[in-house]
Amino acid sequence: MANQHLPWHRSMRKAYADWVEKDLGPWDLITTLTYDPKRRYGRPTNEPVIKDTHHFYREVQRRLHRRLVAVTAVERHENDWPHCHALIRLQGGADELLTQLVSSIWRSLHGSIPESTRVELIQDQTAAVRYVTKHFNQDLDVADIDVFPESAGLSALRLRTQT
Repeated sequence: MANQHLPWHRSMRKAYADWVEKDLGPWDLITTLTYDPKRRYGRPTNEPVIKDTHHFYREVQRRLHRRLVAVTAVERHENDWPHCHALIRLQGGADELLTQLVSSIWRSLHGSIPESTRVELIQDQTAAVRYVTKHFNQDLDVADIDVFPESAGLSALRLRTQT
């Protein structure tokens, strides 16, 4: 029986989504981050993808002079190339211009499949959280969930009081 059919897995996924939304949120941005296969040697496994997102988040913080908290889910396309969906909360919030800047930072670091890397302002917190956390506890061999920074619970509380 597959993981996603077990009732306790649905309960865990809902609890995780509630934690991400209520304890770590509210979120400013939802992203889809893709790679340009021509800029990579071979298909990366999930571990280097997570390292890439951490490098990206540190670079966003450096360039914008703002701290951030992020939750990232790594998924695989049908051709086995990875992509990520992430929720990002920036110290001081975000606007449309910032979405373009954040997107350009990812593209400068990792390239992108044309028109598939997206960074958008969140309109519906619950829907965004459910979309990013949908793979929690479902086929974890092909999908990983990561929180940045590792102390995100504490960072989230500090960011909330400073915005």
